[in-house]
Amino acid sequence: MIKRRRFLNFISAVFLLMGFSCLSSCSSEDPVIDNSEDIKDQEEIVATAYEPLSLSPAQAKTSKAMEEFASKYLLTAIETEKNVDGNVIVSPIGLDMILTMLSNGMDESAINELCRVLGVNEGDLNSLYTLLKQKFAVADNQVEFSLANSLWVNNGVNINESFSNLLKDSFDAETYCRALATDKTKTEINQWCSLKTNGMIPNFLESNLDPNTFLFIVNALYFNGKWSKPFDKANTKDATFTSLSGKPQQVKMMNSTTNVYYSELNDGGEIISIPYGNGSFLLNIYLPAEGEDLQNSLSKNIQFLSKGAFNTKCELSIPKFTLAYKNEKILEVIGKLGLKSIMSEGHLDNIYEKARIDYIQQSTALALSEEGAVAAAVTGGGVLSSNIGEEEPQIKKIVIDRPFAFSITEKEYDITLLSGIIKSME
Repeated sequence: MIKRRRFLNFISAVFLLMGFSCLSSCSSEDPVIDNSEDIKDQEEIVATAYEPLSLSPAQAKTSKAMEEFASKYLLTAIETEKNVDGNVIVSPIGLDMILTMLSNGMDESAINELCRVLGVNEGDLNSLYTLLKQKFAVADNQVEFSLANSLWVNNGVNINESFSNLLKDSFDAETYCRALATDKTKTEINQWCSLKTNGMIPNFLESNLDPNTFLFIVNALYFNGKWSKPFDKANTKDATFTSLSGKPQQVKMMNSTTNVYYSELNDGGEIISIPYGNGSFLLNIYLPAEGEDLQNSLSKNIQFLSKGAFNTKCELSIPKFTLAYKNEKILEVIGKLGLKSIMSEGHLDNIYEKARIDYIQQSTALALSEEGAVAAAVTGGGVLSSNIGEEEPQIKKIVIDRPFAFSITEKEYDITLLSGIIKSME
């Protein structure tokens, strides 16, 4: 029996952390040392030209399949949230990374199930996510992006060496041997999470790991981006956001006349995409038609939760906020999507005998400000209209003052870093 714990975080811009308890592993007794560098001042960063991500045909096919899975993951996660005003913020790429790492320890039947659920071919996941880890880090010098992985192995447990070596070589996964179910290890894991998320997630674990946990896997994603065109703080005004339950909530509304990617759907819903930095990453917002149910509308239009079609000048108003979310029902979500074998013994024996996944948690946070997405996971930057196609002549007025869905994606292949629905500002 293996126990549960929490992991995954996302904040400002976009950053996320994710992990779960599994079994076994061993390696290093080196301490975790916090020697992170300060984030560069915004004024020191100069935009670079937009360079599209280049994937092979096989990687592009895998990327498309993963985006379809990301949509299913979000919709299923939304179904598990019973609070009428409960926000949902998930990180598809964080879950994908964990599942990809685990796939290297699965038996044939579990791999076949994973490939069927994700719609990919065996072996393609390692190739894609190894590339993304490298390319996203240098895609935009106005976006600070990093992916970090670690294995925490209980003292005296020896996991399959080929598994740990592969994760080290392909995913730069750090391995630490510790007495897992102790206050000291909980503190060290939290220090690691804080370090990898630039202090955004200082207390990832709230309690000690279960004594039956052999292996604890953590993936941390940090994204800090600046808008291509920042909002002027002088234009931020008091305004009202109406939650899904109809509760009026006072917010600071950022206002700007700017160019965005824009599409209006047949049912009156709108897609607004705001570029970060040089345009490599986007914040996409889906605003349903006024009076339409957000969840039902999103389920019909989930395929449009990506870049809008036209370069459109608009008067944009969007709330300034910081929101956090924790989902402890990830196993329930992926089980509904058809991924079940790794929850029972015998399918992860390539990691350790009788290993199984008992718990996955994802904790996320998202913050929007005039500069961009603050600290750990959201971006900014400058994009010229020539980068985004034909411009519509009229000026749109767009006010995000009611519940909406969002995603933060890579521009070229719509790879989703973070997505969710925001029903409330509280």
